[in-house]
Amino acid sequence: MRKLILSLSVIFINFIQLSAQTVLPNMNMEEWVTYPRYEEPGGGIWTTANRAVLLNPDIFKVTTFKSEDAYEGNYSAKIITDLAELPGNDILQTGALATGYFDELALPPTNLKDGIPFNGHPYRFKGYFKYFSVNHDSCDVYSLLYKWNPSTHRRDTIAYAWMTDTIRVTEWTQFDLPYKYFSEEEPDTISIIFSPSAAGDLFEGQVGSTLYIDDISLEFENGIEWKLMSEVVSKAYPNPATGKVTIEISDEIRQGTVVIYSIDGNECSRKGFSGIKADIDITGLSPGYYQYQVIDNRTILSGGSFIVAER
Repeated sequence: MRKLILSLSVIFINFIQLSAQTVLPNMNMEEWVTYPRYEEPGGGIWTTANRAVLLNPDIFKVTTFKSEDAYEGNYSAKIITDLAELPGNDILQTGALATGYFDELALPPTNLKDGIPFNGHPYRFKGYFKYFSVNHDSCDVYSLLYKWNPSTHRRDTIAYAWMTDTIRVTEWTQFDLPYKYFSEEEPDTISIIFSPSAAGDLFEGQVGSTLYIDDISLEFENGIEWKLMSEVVSKAYPNPATGKVTIEISDEIRQGTVVIYSIDGNECSRKGFSGIKADIDITGLSPGYYQYQVIDNRTILSGGSFIVAER
């Protein structure tokens, strides 16, 4: 998917003794969240086009699935290209797995709001994939680093790593893509996108093209390779929420802080708490998509997202 629609999410940073490295959750595709009509990768940063089924499940299809065909562990992500069966006019419905948020009410390509806040200079973008191309369709596997430019009110591309392929890859194969840097500036956003039809945002592709993804990682020049976040798991409920949202974590902390961010990366609220739960007043927030960080003693433990519903 070559159209790059940018948004901001929450920063996930794991501070270690010698240097700070950025860690993204659920890069091994082991955590999945079950909704009434579909499943999606958990972790708070991943999104898919599956939310389209909420518009009309008789028309729109689930295009990303939890698969037991995994390179390592129990699960991988299976992403397919299908057809949305509109009355008298079927259209291509391409699956996508990305960092960010999918807005089922918007038209392609603006329905994918991809990107999450990120600090760091990864050296390589890695993972494992299988690809079953139909009629020479091509997949897209890529990551981009951006930085907001206040003068132009746009994001400048700091670096990218990209692979596209039309060849059927029937066994798990590693992709190992170097980031090409255009600037030494510190990025503030990372986008990661996988699609079985590279031009799917233009309604071009082949029904049945299928891409499997597993064990994604970022490698830094010091040789450290990050796959997972810490073991602290968080969730936000109710979701969507109106007057209040509760952030709950898996481990008790004494001096915690929850920070809420808007989709454009601005801090909206901050609240201290202890224990495993924090109740956040969101009556002053406009309807939309928000991200949160859970911080303990200046270390970001976890994060996720929630939606503020119309009141």
